[in-house]
Amino acid sequence: MELLLIWIAFGVVCAIIASSRGRSSGGWFVLGAIAGVFALIVLLALPSQSLAGASQEAIGNSAQKKCPRCAELVKAEALVCRFCGYEFQGNGSMRMEPRGNGMRAER
Repeated sequence: MELLLIWIAFGVVCAIIASSRGRSSGGWFVLGAIAGVFALIVLLALPSQSLAGASQEAIGNSAQKKCPRCAELVKAEALVCRFCGYEFQGNGSMRMEPRGNGMRAER
């Protein structure tokens, strides 16, 4: 009986910690109930998944900017998007003109 309570306790603790770190609380409850302390150690070693807040913070600090074509984050100093090849204007303004099979920024 005590073993069952310990399994449930590890499941609940893992679910609470996982939820606070942006991970699936249900999945971590099951994993915590099965693996116990090992699941708890793995969960504490994993980084938080709140990437949405980190990306908004990076844009707000002007460390990165969002590409208007592919919506990926690139360095603020970048002149060309490394993901899709979009060319940024040097002074921050962007104007696109068609070229071949895609779009190209006009400087």
